[in-house]
Amino acid sequence: MKGLVNFVLHNKLAVWLLTIIITVSGIYSGTRMNMETIPDISIPYLMVMDVYPGATPEKVMDEVSMPLEKAVENLEGVKSVYSNSYSNMANLQVEYEYGVDMDEAKRALDSALEAVTLPEGAQAPTVTAISMNMMPVVALSIASDTEDIVELTSTVEEILLPKIEKINGVASATIAGQHIEEVQLTYNETKMAELGLTEDTVKQMIQASDLAVSLGLYEFEEGEQAVAVDGKFMTTDELKEMLIPVTPSETVTVPFVKLSDIATIEEVGKVQSVSRTNGKEAISIQIVKGQQQTLSML
Repeated sequence: MKGLVNFVLHNKLAVWLLTIIITVSGIYSGTRMNMETIPDISIPYLMVMDVYPGATPEKVMDEVSMPLEKAVENLEGVKSVYSNSYSNMANLQVEYEYGVDMDEAKRALDSALEAVTLPEGAQAPTVTAISMNMMPVVALSIASDTEDIVELTSTVEEILLPKIEKINGVASATIAGQHIEEVQLTYNETKMAELGLTEDTVKQMIQASDLAVSLGLYEFEEGEQAVAVDGKFMTTDELKEMLIPVTPSETVTVPFVKLSDIATIEEVGKVQSVSRTNGKEAISIQIVKGQQQTLSML
């Protein structure tokens, strides 16, 4: 201690220079430090989801949730297992002790779930890591005094949303409250019965036809290019002209029938979800940041 005091007394200029350097470095570091409301934090939780179509909550609990619980509750590092059973779906949250390697825990959990025998019709369970990055860091609400919800939806989806998604640090941006257009089919049951068609059969044919299929790479004069057949329906008129195959019989002589001949096809608009701001219809945007990123808009 005495040596330090003597050094300070005999080297005042050096001490002053050292003090100035430390102060300036501290100020510079402080101004360059990133500050975030929701920083990246590793949370020792894994979420398991399993879809069981057509099952009641009680059936989901007995045939899906409980077998999954038994498979994971004794895994190394597991602290608690919480489950919720809903109609058609089971949800489990697996809590681990802090300090557990979550990558290794996820691999062990995947292996344990693969060994579980689930009822016929239940899908394979999916495992998701719970992270603070899953939470939106910015919530926006857009309303208009001049545009109705249909026009506002178009403005947000075509102009605003693409610009937000291009901002550095944005992982995803999702909207709610928007207006969507759907095609509604009303089947002529009498006509379909005459042709030996059922509603389920026609739906399957529509779904199978509404696909884009890749044919691979082909050599053209301009060079090698990917070729695909786009079978997706873009307009209502295209859907009306779709040909439905019919099994010939004594009363049925045509091999195909247009969809418009067996069903009334019309476009209907509806609001997918409801979002309101200060009592007015609005569209909300939830922005999620990318990992280890700070949004430049903040």
